[in-house]
Amino acid sequence: MEVAEKLGVAQVQYAGWEYRGRNSKDETVKKLAEIFGTSFDVFKGRDNGLEEIVSLLREYELTEEERKKIIIISKQCLMKNES
Repeated sequence: MEVAEKLGVAQVQYAGWEYRGRNSKDETVKKLAEIFGTSFDVFKGRDNGLEEIVSLLREYELTEEERKKIIIISKQCLMKNES
């Protein structure tokens, strides 16, 4: 099934959104996120991965020592990426 059909809009209208990035209706963006199995924030261009990292860390009860190790390792990884 075509994306436009799943959204309940004409193919021409969907193509306009896709190529010109013009669609301010949040409901449509939410539907697109569902269709493509991603989040609303990703489609709005607001996802920088932080929410995923925070969510992962919240799954565990970290000790102070573990938290400090994660911070050190994270900084080391980020410094490598800057080089």
